[in-house]
Amino acid sequence: MSNDNIIGQNIRRLRDAADLTQSQLAERAGIGRTMAAYAERGEHVPRNMTLKKIATALGVTVDDLTKPSASAAPTDSGFDLKDGLQEAIDALLAATIEAADAGDGSAADFAAAASQLISQLHSLPEEA
Repeated sequence: MSNDNIIGQNIRRLRDAADLTQSQLAERAGIGRTMAAYAERGEHVPRNMTLKKIATALGVTVDDLTKPSASAAPTDSGFDLKDGLQEAIDALLAATIEAADAGDGSAADFAAAASQLISQLHSLPEEA
């Protein structure tokens, strides 16, 4: 298997695991959708900077994109995703209350972000 196919397969697998479309991945990575599609299909080997952008957008390392045995979704560092999301939600809700008490217009932004995190938390499988 060639390196570009490995990279493309890993991008696809990790993008699917993150429940992203190619367009969403491209937007998060700051690259063109066509570039994301070519890289995923193995039609183009992305430059190192583009690989870093894609890896960052997927929450993984460049090694996770380039190694043949990249079977782990975002790098396991002992971080519990559900606990991390819950901590982020708690922090956003506290910031929302603080902003609302201060009459700050950003309270709605904080509430929207918290709502999005809550949706992600509820969509995770039980073993996550």
